[in-house]
Amino acid sequence: MTTSYPVSMDAAAGSAMTLLFARYLTGQISENAWNKLMGFMDSGRLTKAEREALIASVNKALSEKKGESDRNEWQQNMMGIAA
Repeated sequence: MTTSYPVSMDAAAGSAMTLLFARYLTGQISENAWNKLMGFMDSGRLTKAEREALIASVNKALSEKKGESDRNEWQQNMMGIAA
């Protein structure tokens, strides 16, 4: 399921994690990529600062990926990195 947003989600985000979750809910992040990302974040290998930086970088990367094929390419790359 992919839902397009006519307005920038960045403007409505309460926090970086809220924005990331909104991206997942609207289909910008696949369930497989979301599960992999959350598993990596919950693994205990990251400090709070590293988790915040990861969330910020994922949001930035996705904001630069305008098309679905761009997001799919990013997700495939991300899933390999967070293995």
